[in-house]
Amino acid sequence: MRPSWSTPPTRTRSRRESRARSVGAMSYGPHTTTDEVLAGFDGLAQHPFRPPCGVLPIPLMLHFALRGRGIAYWSFDSLDYQHRPTQELAGLLREKPPRAGDVVLMHDDSEHTMELLEILLPEWRAQGFAMDALPGKAA
Repeated sequence: MRPSWSTPPTRTRSRRESRARSVGAMSYGPHTTTDEVLAGFDGLAQHPFRPPCGVLPIPLMLHFALRGRGIAYWSFDSLDYQHRPTQELAGLLREKPPRAGDVVLMHDDSEHTMELLEILLPEWRAQGFAMDALPGKAA
């Protein structure tokens, strides 16, 4: 099932404020949020928020800061969402590889992601990279 944003209707609040208040309310069905879906996999009640498309407006950042909610951000985009052939993506990532300390963004909805990881992880390990989960509750 594809997620959809659920923003409550409002006449008195600005669109930006409404979006900040409704973040985390990605809907996967009647009254089901992203956190509830993920809890089915890992048992955690709350997960870091990853801003869609890397966009994190200040009101949204403040929304999470005021609630003590973590934000998962990346520094290196693998481009796996482009659904290019695996060997082409691997070539692009070899030409411009991640650097030490980068957080690599990869998606779980691409048929090429697993193949890409099978190719690149051994290469990156041989170059001295370590692969670790993000710290905190999501680890």
